[in-house]
This record gives sequence, structure tokens and C-alpha cells, in this order.
Amino acid sequence: MKLLFALSLLLIGTVAHPSPELNCQDGLLVSTQQGLVRGKNVHDRVDAFLGVPYANPPVGALRFEPPQPLDNQPSRAHVLDATQFGPVCHQFHYRTVMGDLLLETSGQSEDCLTLNIFVPRNIRKASVSRLPVYVWSYGGAFGEGGGSVPLFNPTNLVAETNDIIVVTWNYRVNIFGFPNSPALKSQNLGLRDQRVALEWIRDNIAGFGGDPDQIILGGQSAGADSGSAMVYSHADDPIFAGLALQSGTVQIIGALTDDFDSEFVRVANSVGCANAGDRSKELECMRWIDAERLQRAVSNETFNLFGSPAGGTPMVDNVVIFSDAEYIHRGRMGEFAKVVSE
Repeated sequence: MKLLFALSLLLIGTVAHPSPELNCQDGLLVSTQQGLVRGKNVHDRVDAFLGVPYANPPVGALRFEPPQPLDNQPSRAHVLDATQFGPVCHQFHYRTVMGDLLLETSGQSEDCLTLNIFVPRNIRKASVSRLPVYVWSYGGAFGEGGGSVPLFNPTNLVAETNDIIVVTWNYRVNIFGFPNSPALKSQNLGLRDQRVALEWIRDNIAGFGGDPDQIILGGQSAGADSGSAMVYSHADDPIFAGLALQSGTVQIIGALTDDFDSEFVRVANSVGCANAGDRSKELECMRWIDAERLQRAVSNETFNLFGSPAGGTPMVDNVVIFSDAEYIHRGRMGEFAKVVSE
């Protein structure tokens, strides 16, 4: 993994810019478009800004809706405490040989759309150039994963390289991120979360010493699938300048075209919301069921066999995800983002 990071960064040069935003107090106070953020030192060579919101909480009426970007209303009277990981999005876990390394350390919540920014301490020097930014997207078959999973903590990577900023994030998974109800106007919410997170990073990373023109998007398994999909869904404005993907491409997502709402119907039956005659009423009922109850309806087991239950996976909506035939067509026609790929 470390080699992949290094190889992908070598493909993009650095541009010298001062970073005066980080010269306030101890360097742990950073200005964003939403206000001041205070991080903490997590290593003698790394500062971290944890649990930083990138969208409004997808709760209440916003459940099963596309992510809503935060308002740009900076206030110097309020400082966001970014010293702890935010909860990961509601999920169940698959049985793997990794054990606790793949279990979150910050709990779970429906209010989970946050990201984590790991910055080399020497970036605080005004003469330091803005650094490349590696955005890491976790795997987990779109059913599990999150920024507080120990295996995905990039502190040591940032400390050893000392010339890269790494960002990890949370996005909605299983039924919360991929409900696939035909009553919805927008699908593939978890992938839409990632796009809004990238927009936040682009608009704010300079304050942390990063270069918004040198964002590399990487990921493993489902995270790689997601990055590959964005090459096609945002061909004209991908935000990222490079891709470093492991064990995943858009062609192996297996996006649903038939029975795409089967998991939503299964869970709706379990919580008493199923309504085959009026899918809009079914959706509205599901929107207001307690989040923990929905999670248990997806699976009440601590660990599940891989892929069972799915809990909700990407579907072909011809906006965010396309059919395999369409990907082949777009590939042949060059209708994709021209970014460096490793």
C-alpha cells in the first residue's frame, strides 16, 4: 500500500505556495469556509483534524436524500473541536481474518458525514510548499467501513513520508447509502457523499497546507470501485488529478439493474413499512423509523458472511452509475476524465 502511495505521488509535481493559514497560535487552528477548526497532535511529526463535517447530517427528512453541502458561514466565535474521530455510518460487519483491525473505534451514527485530515507538522512553516493530498476511500462491499477503523489510520504513513497530506472519510453504506427505492429521485447516495466530500476538500484543503490541484483519489475494493466510477460520472470535473486504485474498478461493482430494491423491500417488511401499492408511502415510513432499528433490520448479527445480507448496493441510475455496456462505450469514445492512473 505504501509503495502505491509513493508511486502515485511521483506522477504529480509540487507547486510552491506559502501556507500562512497555519501560522496561527500552535498550528492546530485552521480556517475553513465554515469557520475555525482545532485539531490535535497525534504523532511528533503529524497533526490531525478529525471528525470534520463535510455535509449536513443526513437525518430526519434528509435520510435517503443526496448529501446537502454545508453553508459557508464562517464564525470566529465558534471553534470546531476536531480532536476525535466522528462516528462511522450505521453498518454491520463481515467476518474476516483481520479481527478488530476492521472495527470502528468511534461508534456508529446516522450523523456520520465527516472526514479526517492528517498533516505533517513541518507544513506549518510559511516557506513550505503546499503538499499533494491523498484521499483514501475504504472498502467493505458498500456495507461497512469508516475513518476510525484502525487498519485505515494513516498516521504512520504521513509521519514517515513527511510530504503528503492524507484524508480519510465516512460515507453512507448499506441501506442508508444505497436504499434503491424507486420512489427516490436520486440513487447511489453513498457515492454522492464521496463527491460532496471531494468538493469540500477542494475548497478547504489549502488552509491545511494542501494543494487543491494535486488531489489523488485512492481506495481499496469498494473504495477503488467508487473512484473508478467517478472518472465517468464526473468526466469534465473530477476534482482529483490522479487515481491510485487497489482491487477494484467500476466494471466489477456489479451494479444492480434487476430487483435493485429487494433489500429495501426486505427491510421495509421487517419494520412494518412495506407498501407495494404505494412506494412513496413506503419510503416515507422508512424515513422516520429509528436508525438503530433499521440497522438491526438489515442484520442483527455481530458478524455476517461476506455479502450476506448485502443491505443495499449500488444500482444503475445512469447518472452516478452506468451499465457495463455504457462504460465500454464511454471508454471507446474517450468520455471519461483524463487523470493520471496508477
